[in-house]
Parts: sequence; C-alpha cells; structure tokens
Amino acid sequence: MTMTNDQLTAYMADMVNRARIAQKKFELAHLEEKDQHAVDAVCRAVGMACMAEGAKIAAAAVAETGMGDIESKIAKMFGVALMTWNTIKGKKSIGVIDDGASYPGVQIVAKPLGVIGACMPSTNPTATIIHNSMCALKCRNAIIVAPHPASAKISFEFVEMIRATLKSVGAPEDLVQCISQEASSLEATNMMLHMCDFNVGTGGPAMVKAVYSAGKPAYGVGQGNAQSIVDEDAPDMGYICGNIVGNRSMDQGVPCTGEQMIHIPADKE
Repeated sequence: MTMTNDQLTAYMADMVNRARIAQKKFELAHLEEKDQHAVDAVCRAVGMACMAEGAKIAAAAVAETGMGDIESKIAKMFGVALMTWNTIKGKKSIGVIDDGASYPGVQIVAKPLGVIGACMPSTNPTATIIHNSMCALKCRNAIIVAPHPASAKISFEFVEMIRATLKSVGAPEDLVQCISQEASSLEATNMMLHMCDFNVGTGGPAMVKAVYSAGKPAYGVGQGNAQSIVDEDAPDMGYICGNIVGNRSMDQGVPCTGEQMIHIPADKE
C-alpha cells in the first residue's frame, strides 16, 4: 500500500525520533573511557552476526537484485565485517582521543554526530550496511538505512537481523533502522537526508548529488575510478594479471572497487 505524503512524513519523523532516543541512551550509557570495551563489544557482535548469516543473506541478495554471484557476496560479507572490525577495534572513540600530541595546545574529544542517514547501493545492499553500521556504532551514533529500491527487501531483512543482535547484547534496537519496503521511495530518502544530522551515500552520481545537496554534512562515494599501476620492476606479470582479472571479475564485476583501467610499462606489453 502506497503511503500518502502526510503518512510518509509521519513515518520518517517517528523513525528519526526513535533513532535520537536510542542514540542518546547509548551515548549516556557509555560516557567514560572505561566504557570503550563495551562499545567495541557491540560492534563485534554485529560483525559476527553478519558473518554467521553470510550465506543466507548473500543468496537472498542475488535472488532479489539479479546481480553478482553468491560465492562472491559471501566473501564480501566476511571480508567487510573482518576488515571493519580489524580497523576499528581498540581505537578510542570515547572521551579524549588526543591530548595535544598532534596539535600542541589542542585537545580533541570524541563526540557522536547523532543520527546518520545512509543511502545504500543495489550492488552491495548488505556489505555496505555492515560497514556503515559498525562504524556508526563505534562512535555511539544511530543510523537509518535508505535501501535501493532494487534491494529493499533484503536490506530491510538484514537490518532486522542486526536489530535482533543489538537486543541480544543489551543495546537499543533503534540504533540501526531501515526504511521499510512499503515506505521505500525517493521521497522517503530525501526526507531522511534532511532530517538526519549527517549523511553518507554509496551509489550513482544522482544519489551522491542528493546526499551532498541535503544541507547536512555528508560523505558521498560514486561509481569509482579504480586503477591498477603495474611497476616497471614487477617480476611476475602472470601473477599480477591474475590478481587484476580476479578482482575485476569478482561478483561478476559489480563492485566499484574493480579495476577500470590498467597502466602497464611499454616494455611489459
């Protein structure tokens, strides 16, 4: 059933309000530097749950979008969860994170941004959610996912799994939310971008432009321009070419991180 504009506005306002309440509750429960381990434990739990459900989620993503392949998406689920965890674990995100070492006389204190709006691509409808959610939670933020219309079903189901994980570890479920299939639309996404405190977007030029045009601080990532530069002293061209072809063909070439141009020394051609 299609929502009226008034119904959609009320739906989005309620979602953002619940996110604000959850974020403030999470922040106030972890104000001290000694609470860092507890915050990290929440991030780790989310990552572990995503890995545990990787095969089922990957199959559902391929079935809904018709893009990529199951094996590659499983690998991405595992890789992104592990990469994100290994990057953020043990790093300070509470209290004083720099007491003047980097900038003499300037003390840097970590503070949550609030509620983050996150636009998802159909090409990576679950792996992007893992990374964005873990990063948001690490810094005691809440996050609302705006799914791509082509992957709204699996994105919503995946977020519901994350919410169940949050509940199981005693964290507020509303720290991570997803716009439902019924509400998912360009209008809902635009409302989210204007209501949230900070926005991130992964996708095509039009979507990234919308993220940057909402009047809020934002990070946008477009379609990519990944290039490989082969060193003139490279000893094994076969090995290098195999890696490039493997990376470009992963998930049937869907990821924007796949090479789109290769620079090879003339004497290696």
